[in-house]
Amino acid sequence: SNSIGCLAFDTHNNQDQAQTVSNLGPDQNSCPGENFVLPNGANGDTVNWFDLSANLLLANSPDYAFNLQNTFSLISEVSNGCGTARDSINFNLINPPSSDFGADISDCAGTPVNLSSGQVGDSVNWYNQNGGLLLANSQNYSFNLQNTGAVVSEVINACGIARDTLKLSLLQVPQIELGMDISECEDTPLSFQVGSHTDSD
Repeated sequence: SNSIGCLAFDTHNNQDQAQTVSNLGPDQNSCPGENFVLPNGANGDTVNWFDLSANLLLANSPDYAFNLQNTFSLISEVSNGCGTARDSINFNLINPPSSDFGADISDCAGTPVNLSSGQVGDSVNWYNQNGGLLLANSQNYSFNLQNTGAVVSEVINACGIARDTLKLSLLQVPQIELGMDISECEDTPLSFQVGSHTDSD
């Protein structure tokens, strides 16, 4: 107060700036074509985005949007009056499921058949031609050919489901029937036919 009893006041507001933080979250395992929007920083922060080679991808933006086509890594740099913070994130590409047996099988009864389908991380189920489950969650299926029919492979991962059908057929065992024994004169011409045009020696 002064000599005549008056009071005077002055005020000053101190606002602490938030600590610099950069947090992109955990790495991602994702499918081709998936869209992402990554936010980072707080109000008033300057946010820049780089690839792993430190090439600037986007300047002064709180968000980074992209469509994933390949395995990809990203660095976010957040700056304010309290300093600079960086964080990185990796996007690992999951290949869509694929199932392709190739040519169908036609062979003799009892022939061993060894099939494989899918890739690391895929779940593979095997079915017969009527949809009956033969084997679950195995990338390999082995059996001896016994009947005409089909085997279906169903490959599943985070990016979808793929199926392929392998047709199975049995070759007929060759039959030889020459008929009755022959008693003929010497030098008599004889003619024989064995098998069919589909048989081979």
